[in-house]
Amino acid sequence: MPRDADENPPDSDGREAVRIYRETGIDSVTTRPFAGGIVTVVSTACPGKTTPNEDSAGLVDCGTRAGVLLVADGVGGHRGGEFASENVVRIVAEHLDELRASHGTSASPVPRGMIRAAILDGLDQANQKLLESGLGCATTLAAVEINGREIRPFHVGDSEILVVGQRGKVKLQTVSHSPVGFAIEAGLLDETEAIHHEDRHVVSNVVGTVDMRVEMGTPVTLAANDTLLIASDGLFDNLRQDEIIEAIRKGPLDEAVRRLATLARERMEDADEGVPSKPDDLTIIAFRSPLPRRKRRRKKRPEQPAVQPQHESKPRGNAPPESVPPAAVSTTASVTVATPTAEASGAAEETGAVDEGEAATIPDAPAQSDSPAGPAPADEQSGVDESPPERDRTAETSTETSTDTAASSDESKQVPPPAHTSWWPFRTSRK
Repeated sequence: MPRDADENPPDSDGREAVRIYRETGIDSVTTRPFAGGIVTVVSTACPGKTTPNEDSAGLVDCGTRAGVLLVADGVGGHRGGEFASENVVRIVAEHLDELRASHGTSASPVPRGMIRAAILDGLDQANQKLLESGLGCATTLAAVEINGREIRPFHVGDSEILVVGQRGKVKLQTVSHSPVGFAIEAGLLDETEAIHHEDRHVVSNVVGTVDMRVEMGTPVTLAANDTLLIASDGLFDNLRQDEIIEAIRKGPLDEAVRRLATLARERMEDADEGVPSKPDDLTIIAFRSPLPRRKRRRKKRPEQPAVQPQHESKPRGNAPPESVPPAAVSTTASVTVATPTAEASGAAEETGAVDEGEAATIPDAPAQSDSPAGPAPADEQSGVDESPPERDRTAETSTETSTDTAASSDESKQVPPPAHTSWWPFRTSRK
């Protein structure tokens, strides 16, 4: 069963603001919601070790989607390392908890600048306490401030912080405060040479010394499915970086952490030749934020096809006009002026019904008519004009709404003239 070194009383919503882990065991990996995402913690002592675990881990809740993750690796042997790591994590967590109680609630996060100041103040106080203890103990510390999707790293010593994308891209990696770490950064050693170097256990900067130096990184924005990893050197001294990346870049977070811890422990117990192996205490914290909420897209209504106005076609020559179905007839009647034939024009001139000016405006018809000559229709013989009179456009506009049905009905009843007759724009009487 996991053993917590300390747990604060829960808040009003049932959440515990501070949790400090000393020994969880590989078989009891702890996973819980944290800062709007999920976090997994494992901390275990070196295989075959009879003394307590000198590593410590801490989770500090700072409000909605805000918090701080802490990993400390004590140095100094036996009692000193355990005392150093636990006190540093506890003191920093207390500063953050006091800040949350006075400036934030579980529903609202603590301002970012205040979180940064609380971490630095806590480290100063912890460093002073270790110096005053007289035990000659010290500890490393790696801390990450989480605020929404933005994180900021803090570290002292060789406990490392790593951010890996889903495709394996390393987006953040801190530089260990050690001769080997600086040699890698300068390009003097590669990873293989560094992991087998005889001075890889030497640390040049720790909490508990007069010249302690805190390295604070720039903020980094986590993308969807990015994984944040904080671990003591018990992980990085036994696994290559490509092995760590492949294990955590995808898949369930608790399974990834358990797989890392199991493989590192196997290397500590029995390593093949050429494979890194360094027995040590091991602590891992992994964090992953959830996928962003997708905005719901409103379904677009199907666009109604625009109704194209249908116009009556003008007949040409002796061809009758195309019949238009009643439903497609425009509610506003259109005036159609057809072209008279030459025969009709001549007849009009002979009868004297058309003066010279009017006759000159009538265009010529084709030289030969398709229809045989014959007597005029009955309506022409009678001299009665049955064509509908031209409408008053002004009156039609004002009464357009009330005459929709009537206009459609009247126009639908118009019968085109027979094919053998000419289409006239007006009628004349015979003398």
